[in-house]
Amino acid sequence: MRARIERSPRAPHLRDVLDIPDCGDWIQQERPTEVNAALLSFLQTLPTA
Repeated sequence: MRARIERSPRAPHLRDVLDIPDCGDWIQQERPTEVNAALLSFLQTLPTA
């Protein structure tokens, strides 16, 4: 699945694929600590205004 996502023309600016194991469809509800850490990490890579 990961390789298919990385090559998808639907996500031409995809930076990374994060796999959080043992999760269902509500990742942000099931693994909030991991999701928040990933979001904060991503936000730190963005340029500041």
